[in-house]
Amino acid sequence: MVLRILSIIALLLIAVWLPVFFKKNPGSWDACKAWFAGECKAAFGKEWRRHWKRTVYFMLLPVVAVQALTGFIPFMILGKPLGGFTLMLHVVLAPVFAVLAAAFVLGRADAHTFDKKSAEFVNAAIAKKENASALADEFYAKLFFWLLVISAVIVASMVFSMYPIFGTIGQENLLNIHRGGSVALFLFIILFTLRIVRLQADKNDN
Repeated sequence: MVLRILSIIALLLIAVWLPVFFKKNPGSWDACKAWFAGECKAAFGKEWRRHWKRTVYFMLLPVVAVQALTGFIPFMILGKPLGGFTLMLHVVLAPVFAVLAAAFVLGRADAHTFDKKSAEFVNAAIAKKENASALADEFYAKLFFWLLVISAVIVASMVFSMYPIFGTIGQENLLNIHRGGSVALFLFIILFTLRIVRLQADKNDN
């Protein structure tokens, strides 16, 4: 019950925060639409092999959305366990999500490694220097990427609940961990995407 309440609060906060974010950053919505249009064109165009990382990402997004809807609505909103067609769809898409998530992480891990600039941002933020904001988007894009990776690993822990080695209580705990990780994954992929959009918008402005 506690997990369900916390999950609902987290989803409500992100639902309230997104409109506020776009209102405070008037150009962000246009930048977001332009970014999605350009990235989708590259991801699914004739030269998609050159842009396979984008292709993987844009294939991953709808899978995450469907998994979130089939997982969140029955349990977190209606208070019912998954069942019927919803459960079948959720289970069928699980291995697709696993493959796409693995390809996404392997393809982008190197570009999102913390480096000198990350240390500069942390030092600048601690010292409250003016150049901290210039490095913020890149740092947070990397941070949200790795939090997204950790969340995906937590979500994948659901596999262990299919085996009786942990007992009934252990299986229930793993299911709750899976649910909490799913909410975190959903939130971090939104935050990661917004940071990437802002980084791209800054590059275009320059």
